[in-house]
Amino acid sequence: MLRWLSNLRIRWKILIAPAFLALALLSLGLYALHIQKANQAVVDQVTTGVAQQAELANAFETAIWKANNYLYRLTATAANESDAKKIEAMGKETATALSGITEKLDALKATAGPEEKIDGIVTKMAPLVTNYLKQSKTVIEMSDGDPASSMMFMANAQRSFTALVKLTDEITEISSEIRDNRLAGANAWVEQQQKLLLAIAVIATIIGCLVSLLVSAWIARPIRALTQGMRKLADGDFDVVLPGLGRKDEIGDIAGAVETFKVKSAEKARLEAEAKTELDRQAGLAERNVGRERAGTGHVKQLHGLFLQMNKGGVSGSRACPCTCMKLDASAFTCQG
Repeated sequence: MLRWLSNLRIRWKILIAPAFLALALLSLGLYALHIQKANQAVVDQVTTGVAQQAELANAFETAIWKANNYLYRLTATAANESDAKKIEAMGKETATALSGITEKLDALKATAGPEEKIDGIVTKMAPLVTNYLKQSKTVIEMSDGDPASSMMFMANAQRSFTALVKLTDEITEISSEIRDNRLAGANAWVEQQQKLLLAIAVIATIIGCLVSLLVSAWIARPIRALTQGMRKLADGDFDVVLPGLGRKDEIGDIAGAVETFKVKSAEKARLEAEAKTELDRQAGLAERNVGRERAGTGHVKQLHGLFLQMNKGGVSGSRACPCTCMKLDASAFTCQG
C-alpha cells in the first residue's frame, strides 16, 4: 500500500489531503443531516402522537362542555317555559351537541397505540360517555313533560360529565408531560450529537493536517535525497547511486534523466582523460627529441671550433683539415674534404 502511494504521480499525491478533507466534510454533512432527520422524527412522533392525542382530548372536552351547557339550558328552559316548541327546538340543539361527543371520542380512540397510559384513560372514558349520553337523552325526553324528573337525571348526567372532564384533564396533563420529556430528551441528544460532531470535525482536521505533512514528506524527502546526489555528481563523483531510480512518479523520471546524464558525463570524462594522457605522452616524446637534437648540436659546435683552431696552426705538428662542408644531424657529424 505504501509503495503504491509512493509511486503515485505528484499531482495525485497533492490531491490526497484535499480529497481526505473533502471526504471528511462530506461525512460530517451527512452525519449532521442524520441528526436533523432523527430530531425531526422525534418532533413528528410527538406531534402525531401525544400532542395529537392531547389536542383531540381538548376537542372532546370542548364538545362535552358544549353539550352539558345545552343540557343546563334545556332543563332551565323546561322549568321556566311552557312553550313546547321552544323546548323541543332546544332539545334538538342539545341532541346535536351530544352527537359531537361521540365523534370526538371516536377520533380519540383512533389514535390509540403510542401511549398506554392515555389508551387506558380513553378506555375508561367509553362507558362514562355511554352513560352520559343515555342520561342526557333521558333529560331531553323528560324536559317537555316532567321538568322535575329531568332535573334529577341531569344531576346523574352531571356526575358522568365531571368524571369525563377529569379524565380528559388527565390526558392533557400526561400528554404535556410526555411531550416535554421527549422534547427535552431530543434536545439533549441533539446537543450531545453536536458535541460529537464538533469533536469529529476537530479530529478530521488534525488527521487532515497529518496527512498533508505525510504527503509533503513523501514528496520532499526523495527530492532532497536526489538533490544531494546531483550535488555529488556535479563535484565529479560519478560513482554516486542516485536515489529514486525505479520509481514510477516524476521523481523517478528525474532520477532516470540524471542517471543518463551521469553515464554520458562519465563517458565524456573518460574520453577526455584518455585524450589528455595521449597528448602528455606525445609531448614527452617531443621534448626528449628536442633534448637529443640540442645535445648533438653542442657536440658539433665543439668539434668545429677545434678544427678551426687546427687550421690556424694553433696545434703544433698538425695539418689543416680541408673541410669544405659539414652535414650535421641530431646525433653525429661527418667531414668531407
